[in-house]
Amino acid sequence: MMGAFPYDRGVFKNGQSYVWNSVRRDKIIYMFNNVYYNFLVKNYGATVTAAPTSVNGDSNWEAMQKFESIVTDTFFADGANIAGLMFKLLGYNSDVIPYGEVRSQNTNSSGVPTFYLNTQTGYFHCEDVDVSGTINGVLKTLRTEGNEIVLNSGQAWFNGVDLYNQGTVNGRPLRFYANSIWCRGNFAARSRLTIRIVQTTVYFYPNGTGMSYVAMLMKAAGTYNGHTYYEIPCYGDTGSAGTPTEVAGMPVDTIVIRNSSIQYYYTLGLYDTQKVTVYNANDNYSVHLFINGNDKTLDGGKGCTVQQIPVSWLTPTVSSSTPGAGQLIAGEKDENWA
Repeated sequence: MMGAFPYDRGVFKNGQSYVWNSVRRDKIIYMFNNVYYNFLVKNYGATVTAAPTSVNGDSNWEAMQKFESIVTDTFFADGANIAGLMFKLLGYNSDVIPYGEVRSQNTNSSGVPTFYLNTQTGYFHCEDVDVSGTINGVLKTLRTEGNEIVLNSGQAWFNGVDLYNQGTVNGRPLRFYANSIWCRGNFAARSRLTIRIVQTTVYFYPNGTGMSYVAMLMKAAGTYNGHTYYEIPCYGDTGSAGTPTEVAGMPVDTIVIRNSSIQYYYTLGLYDTQKVTVYNANDNYSVHLFINGNDKTLDGGKGCTVQQIPVSWLTPTVSSSTPGAGQLIAGEKDENWA
């Protein structure tokens, strides 16, 4: 404890407390007759608030001339070199606290020191570092072997780097969440986010059709032209749609309907510009979709693509309260196998 490291507090200031404890021993400078002198807190465990009264020290302060000669002038003087680490004094701040740089005598192939620290700005450079804890701060650049990831001005640039997001968590494939993705090259998927409709039950398959589903019972959305209809949720929205939390944020792009009894009427809960492909997987029964208020019969074995267009873009105009308002069918194909 008595060997606590000297802690430079700069010029003595009234109203400040100076200590010697197990962590540090405060050092100050104080002026007598226009000359600055160095002092250390004299007594271990003490807290001092009074200024030194003599260049030789007093009951609170120990004069540092001898200590300064041994430590400051010898080991940490300007230009000192210890085991290849070079110390250079750059100046003093407004409180007369010294600052400078510590750099390695060794450099990389570009002449940059393999270790560098600026004690004023806090800038730190190191050629090779192994961190096992937490790093807090602003990350600018990550470099891999010959490549780099640059983070700058709210953007991330991946130069010569492939991105992999593989593996599982809690028994499901890992996901990549994004608000918008703009792709200038190839874009494809091995499987599609799919829901299956059986009468009034929706089966969500957020992790692929080969894995477990999340079921939801649809409630009647209303009556139109004498027919009760149900709205098929096409997005995992836990708000008004009331879809299960397990599928929150899940955008649906494939709907498979396989009813085995009476004909049902549906609307599609699409967001503007969202597109889905709908299949009637029972070749023996038809299903009905309300598209802009029209009864679109999807015969058994048929599939069609439906896209949501902003209602205000349609002519003639369609009321937004009309079932299937703003939805257009882009293509239809009938595959008979029964």
